[in-house]
Amino acid sequence: AQWSKSVSMREYEAIFYKTTNVMSRLDTAIECLVIGLLAFMPLAFGVVHAWSEEVVVVLSGAIVICFLLRVVVAGGTGMVWSWSYIPIGLFVLIVVLQLFTLPGDIVGILSPNTTALKTELLSDMPNADRVLESMTLSFYPHATAHDLRLILSVAGVFVVVVNVFRRPDQIKRLLMAITIIGGVIAVITLGQNVFGNGKIYWFVQTRYGSGHSGPFVNHSNFGQFMNLSIGAALGLLCVKLHESFSGRG
Repeated sequence: AQWSKSVSMREYEAIFYKTTNVMSRLDTAIECLVIGLLAFMPLAFGVVHAWSEEVVVVLSGAIVICFLLRVVVAGGTGMVWSWSYIPIGLFVLIVVLQLFTLPGDIVGILSPNTTALKTELLSDMPNADRVLESMTLSFYPHATAHDLRLILSVAGVFVVVVNVFRRPDQIKRLLMAITIIGGVIAVITLGQNVFGNGKIYWFVQTRYGSGHSGPFVNHSNFGQFMNLSIGAALGLLCVKLHESFSGRG
């Protein structure tokens, strides 16, 4: 019995070691993909072109797949609950609801202005009555579906980060990566503003005729990105200060 118990323990330790090793590799892959995605998006003009959006969707999908493999390896115990899932889920449901074709009466209750405007625009069509019997809340379902794909990509990455980046060293590396990426973008922006010729990266012309927002095409996107980067930098600074002065007067 003792020998059998010893063999079982060795088998368990071997399985545990193998599982831990696989999870560690998946964690490393997820971390590299997340940091790579965070670096790619601002450098790719703020992801305002179709090709860059496709890259974001593919990288986000790869991150989610790695996480699902991690959950399988962990025996289905890898999910962490967070109250932040609720507003994200509600927002996604609201967007999905806009894509469903609903009876006109229900749309009129949910959004009277939508019904009124669609009735005004379509009332002169030969089959207007039949067309207005049912409609979507969205005026442009194709654009709504397009934005929904991006929302799901970002939400997927958020859920993965909440579940995977649990250790202090992981969190600090992520904050450091965001801080460095934000610093690089700030240097590029400063260089373009001081020594630039009005073009992004000194050779990409924008329709706005100026390249004063670093690699971003949209100035508002640039401002929000820098705000978030500064927030990550301040968070990292607080962590470093806490580690250095904790327990001291």
